[in-house]
Amino acid sequence: MIVRHGLLVAAVALGGLGPRPSAAQRMARTQATGIAGVVFDSLRTNAPLAGATVVLIELNRYASADERGRFHFDSLVPGHYRLSFLHPLLDSLDLTASETTVEAVAGATTTVRLAVPSPASIYARICAPPREKLTGVVLGRVRDIDDDSPVTGAVVTSSWVEYVLSNGTMLRQNVGHRAITSASGGFVFCGVPTDAPFALRASAGGSSVGPIEVSLGTSQVTSVDLALNRAPGAAGRRATLRGRVRRTDGTPLAGAVVTSDASSEPVRSDTAGAFTLGGITPGTRVVEVKAVGLTPLMLVFNFRAGSTIDTAFTLTQQAQALGPVSVTARTDEIDRGEFDRRRRETAGFFMTQAEIMKFTPGDLADVFQRVPALRVQAGPLRAGSSTRQVTMTSGAGAIPYCVPTFFVDGVEFAGGGGGSFLDVMDAVKPEMVKGIEVYRAGPAMPPRFDRRTRTGCGSIVIWTR
Repeated sequence: MIVRHGLLVAAVALGGLGPRPSAAQRMARTQATGIAGVVFDSLRTNAPLAGATVVLIELNRYASADERGRFHFDSLVPGHYRLSFLHPLLDSLDLTASETTVEAVAGATTTVRLAVPSPASIYARICAPPREKLTGVVLGRVRDIDDDSPVTGAVVTSSWVEYVLSNGTMLRQNVGHRAITSASGGFVFCGVPTDAPFALRASAGGSSVGPIEVSLGTSQVTSVDLALNRAPGAAGRRATLRGRVRRTDGTPLAGAVVTSDASSEPVRSDTAGAFTLGGITPGTRVVEVKAVGLTPLMLVFNFRAGSTIDTAFTLTQQAQALGPVSVTARTDEIDRGEFDRRRRETAGFFMTQAEIMKFTPGDLADVFQRVPALRVQAGPLRAGSSTRQVTMTSGAGAIPYCVPTFFVDGVEFAGGGGGSFLDVMDAVKPEMVKGIEVYRAGPAMPPRFDRRTRTGCGSIVIWTR
């Protein structure tokens, strides 16, 4: 307290014992203002972006956006401020949010909306105009699998298939891009399709990954992370994938085939659904899980040299959506003449039921031994039996044989790839077959049976009765 002329005056009434604020300071306090707003994801979810870190640049102040994307700065002096924000989404795309200038008005809270750049603006910022319809952009990075350092000078390619009508004939064209990674390991591909999958590959210093299948779908922009193993001897320290396969009800699934594009042999899950897939070359690798009658899974893992990854897969019942039809009689493609039409117009190998029954085959392997483009090999691919595997002459120099994709009654067979012929033999007996079509990889393949972008091989189509 202070005694002045015999009067007792409370220090609080005088604003404390410290120095009195200036007139300008008192004015600023009475006119304090705030900035509030929402951060919005206009790229992927079209919804508020939770967890964004908003930066008030002039004052070096930060605020975290809540689950609704909301943020707030208070106790500000009126004036102009610049705002920006940080988020892992932007980091994954190697993007930075633009600055937004806001005027904070005295005695009020100014509202603002911050947003991730839209797909169109990102495309326009990165790619030269014009943008063709149904195309997007890939922002990618190649890094070392062990220390995450950027891989400079890596060769990255994209590839997909397009069909062009020329002189009344549908021609198949391989399309793609090639890029060299920058000092940050980055690469950009503009003009990739959004209505079809495409494959990415990367290589540097004798190490390679891919093909990695990418689908943009409704998005115009995506980011891809590819990892290579560059350490000397890293390829010798193989990785392992260990886990279980189950159905949607949680019960273990026995006999599921687990394969990797960088592992020498596929494996099958045991009665408990357990499997161990070893010998995987380090880096970004595709793992595929398939079982008869269930929808296959294709997932991407990053394997460090000598590491073991534990996981679990759930396979769902395969379902095919059918549109409304008016049925007057039971017909299939053979009955409707589609089989005979393709036999006249395409360069495949065809075999009818009558031709098959002439030599009384014991199983499908006996049938395929009579197809010139196919090779049937013996091998102990299933425990307790010595059965056969079918490969196809690829016609491509370095790899003379490849594993074809199987179709049964027009639908890609769930066990396709690797040892799938075992499952085809279990499901289809020679007496059930009405016709067989065999197509080597090439422009003559009907588009509906063409899986060459993914497999690099042809297809075998089986029609049953």
